[in-house]
Amino acid sequence: MSYAIATHEEIPFKRFLLYSALLHLSLTVLMLVGVWIQRSGNMWGGIGGEGNSNVRVSLVSSAGIPLP
Repeated sequence: MSYAIATHEEIPFKRFLLYSALLHLSLTVLMLVGVWIQRSGNMWGGIGGEGNSNVRVSLVSSAGIPLP
């Protein structure tokens, strides 16, 4: 029975390892940016009201919305 031994010159994994590393790095950066944006965002009346962050809304008569 014959067999062959593969060497590292025959199997070019460097390119795929680079693609994988770049993909994982970009996904990690995107997740960290998403967490940072969510944490530093404007909290509109979060849990418990958080001080004076309430939003007041009133209906304007000129809006043209039929009321029941």
